[in-house]
Amino acid sequence: MSAHDPFIGTWQLVSQVVEDRDGVLVDARGPNPLGVLMYQADGWMSVQLMRRERRSGLSLNNVHTAMTEYLGYFGTFVVNTEAQTVTHFVLGSSFPAYINSQQVRRYTFGDELNMLTLEAEATLPGQMRRILVWQRG
Repeated sequence: MSAHDPFIGTWQLVSQVVEDRDGVLVDARGPNPLGVLMYQADGWMSVQLMRRERRSGLSLNNVHTAMTEYLGYFGTFVVNTEAQTVTHFVLGSSFPAYINSQQVRRYTFGDELNMLTLEAEATLPGQMRRILVWQRG
């Protein structure tokens, strides 16, 4: 069994929250965000995240827009079971600063591998971490 195996498939976003320095959790893309995450057996991945209620006139070059409105990227991934991390090697992204970056996420599985939680360091000032919960689609 490959380390990739539990990840393989399509995942739907359940929630995306950020934790601030006081430990308060806030809905990053609103109370009912949309998202899909796909991992393939050949090592490719893609993710799309968006706020259900879109606000117009925002630049995709802005980190705030990428983290609170819409973000999509694709590339390859590697799982480190010892560190319990998955690293996304970003080849293309709606947020230009992510292109050619490595996005490291801590992971945990729940509900017999049907739920996946990914955690990352926060990007915006005043935030500590981002937590995304996914359900196998």
